[in-house]
Amino acid sequence: MKVLILAGPSYGLTFPVVPTAWALRAAGHEILVAVPENALAALAAIGLAAAAAAPPLDINAIMMTDRSGARLALPGDEAGRVAHIGAGFGKLAAATVESLTSLARDWQPDLLIGAALLLAAGLTARRLGLPWVRHAVDMGNPPLLDEGAAAELAGELAADGLTGLP
Repeated sequence: MKVLILAGPSYGLTFPVVPTAWALRAAGHEILVAVPENALAALAAIGLAAAAAAPPLDINAIMMTDRSGARLALPGDEAGRVAHIGAGFGKLAAATVESLTSLARDWQPDLLIGAALLLAAGLTARRLGLPWVRHAVDMGNPPLLDEGAAAELAGELAADGLTGLP
């Protein structure tokens, strides 16, 4: 089976999927890890096949700026901060979904896996009719994160015929 795994752009969003990738590879599956260009060297150093699914991306810049590049302030309340983080992961999905979809279309995986906060995996799987796994290895999946991400991705979701995250 061919498995495409979405990871990156930070180490915290890359290394948690490594054991899964190795386990799948050891079981005889063909693995490709899709990451932004700035994470390719880290995956090559640990022996996993990787492909650029986006240009270099800075997770801090994505979190702290809006889509036009204007600086955002971190909300003072916990619910606001969680929604802000969710929106940041929505922006990350918006920045990567087209290139990930193109890579997946070319490589033709049988399964797509994405860390829980890498929402481009679900969008790509939906677009291509692939099964996918939301790999819960990161900070969890509080509903406010998904709500913030869905609000940020409202235009992309509507374009794909969705009213919420897949």
